[in-house]
Amino acid sequence: MTYSLAVQRFQVPQFITVEDKIIGGFLTAKQFAYLASGVILIVVIFFQFTGFLALVLSFFVGASAVALAWGKISEIPVGSIVVHAVKYFIRPRVFVWKRAQTREVQKSAGEHKEEETRIQTSPKLSHSRLSELSWTLDTKTHEERRTPLHT
Repeated sequence: MTYSLAVQRFQVPQFITVEDKIIGGFLTAKQFAYLASGVILIVVIFFQFTGFLALVLSFFVGASAVALAWGKISEIPVGSIVVHAVKYFIRPRVFVWKRAQTREVQKSAGEHKEEETRIQTSPKLSHSRLSELSWTLDTKTHEERRTPLHT
């Protein structure tokens, strides 16, 4: 009995990081949204303000819309940078390195369980020990540091 294996070839998609230009052949949907919102804001500005103030505000709004649509800083789109900046300012800035470990302690058979927090403390280093570790890290190579120091 002979089996024939049919080998199917598939075309691998290329340029998957490039957005499709669907509006007019030169604008992506995101670029169109930025520019359309900029134009809408400029129209609102001209209805609300008059004269020089309207021109100045509309210039800043138009420049912002163009920067959001086409601008890149270090190959990162300006829109992504703005989103990350807003998230940075909104989110709390509490960085936890290690969480406190908890353990349950049962007082007696009839009583409920109670959580107790154990706080880990760092070992106390004398000034001479700290100086010795600093000198070792500054002067010795990686292989020399592998040998343990005397305590």
